[in-house]
Amino acid sequence: MMDQLEVRFTLKGEQNEKTFFLRNEGDKFYLIGDSADGKRYEVKKDEFTNIFELKDKGNFAEPVEVIEERMIGLSENWIEAQSQGLEADNEDVPQSRKPGYGPKDIIVNTDSYSISDLMRMVESEDIEIAPRFQRHFVWDKTRQSRLIESIFLGLPLPAIYLSEYDDGRMTIVDGLQRISTIRDFMDEKLRLCNMEYFDFCNGKTFSELNLPELQLRRFYRTQITCFKIDYRSPNQLKYDLFRRLNTGGKALNDQEIRNCLSRKDVQETLYEMISSQEFKSATCNSIKDTRMAAQESALRFICFYDFYTSAANLSGYNGNMSRALDSCVERLNGVSKQELNKYIALFRDSMKFAYSLFGGYAFRKVYPDYRNTRKSSINKSLMLATTVLLAVYGDRYMPRKMLTDDFADLLERDKELINAISWSTSSKRNITYVFDCLKNNLFDKFLLK
Repeated sequence: MMDQLEVRFTLKGEQNEKTFFLRNEGDKFYLIGDSADGKRYEVKKDEFTNIFELKDKGNFAEPVEVIEERMIGLSENWIEAQSQGLEADNEDVPQSRKPGYGPKDIIVNTDSYSISDLMRMVESEDIEIAPRFQRHFVWDKTRQSRLIESIFLGLPLPAIYLSEYDDGRMTIVDGLQRISTIRDFMDEKLRLCNMEYFDFCNGKTFSELNLPELQLRRFYRTQITCFKIDYRSPNQLKYDLFRRLNTGGKALNDQEIRNCLSRKDVQETLYEMISSQEFKSATCNSIKDTRMAAQESALRFICFYDFYTSAANLSGYNGNMSRALDSCVERLNGVSKQELNKYIALFRDSMKFAYSLFGGYAFRKVYPDYRNTRKSSINKSLMLATTVLLAVYGDRYMPRKMLTDDFADLLERDKELINAISWSTSSKRNITYVFDCLKNNLFDKFLLK
């Protein structure tokens, strides 16, 4: 699930700041708080700038300029979410949940490693980095150069957080850009620029600097504090910790966090799934992966294929999509690439089957006059249920005809199905309904051999 669109304010007369989620109903937008009262605050969207503005700012304790600044940030996140090619999530406001572990379960050790030691661990893959699968936005060259300059100046570097696997290898929870920058600099992949104190280094790579032996040794010996999450700590801890630490200039969404905490085989599997021609054809190449929206779709398929094949009533799913996907990554991290390959084949086959049944309207809401209207965006619930059902029951079905008209009729008749794919889309009740409805009233009805 791409992250909830949220903003934090303090209601007048209250002390604690609360989280408010953006919800869209037709052409209207609201902020809904995380309390049980369901109170909503109307939001206006400028039709030219797409900037959100609260209709009544007097409900909140923050100064008007602070409210406006936070709403601009919310607007930017909404615009980015729209560019991914998927319908926006309209989830129930998640109630606060305890993490399922206590302070005594957390084991975090503190070590100090030199740059030389850290680079040796990266080279030997004791610290796992898969450059191809890092998030798509990275530090620009100026920021990277300033980090190197800070090392030359002898300034202390921020701590790095690592998470340990049970085989002793580690992944980076926080500090990926710092480690990647140092590695790229030492591998001659970074040409320094815009240095302030060491401007004579601008335009040069590591070897071209010809550093004196003393300075070179000091560079290698520079110590970086590392907090290491022991493998005996709860698996969910590193995801929760990452979200707490994820406060940089460009915060990662949930799937980008999972990507950083996935092992290489899992990253490669998801990438192969969404790079397949079958996926591109079935989605009309409309789901963008710049923020890993496409890879999250592939992960959802794996997660719910396993839920569904273990119990057709999806009893293993508790309604918390984010936690379910986190847990799925942890399980997949222990699975061999050979076993992961089965998901690639299943995903491709189901995408191919879906395209043969719905063509360019696969995974989209369609209505009786759909040929005369603009295509809707890909609906996550429809894609999830359709692909999993076709993967599980594909050998029972005969692709006799296109189902787009039949599906349009079903959506016209079944208002509960419309609600289930439009609101509270990750709730167990609604996901179960979508699975059952598509199976019983569409695929079994028209495709059984």
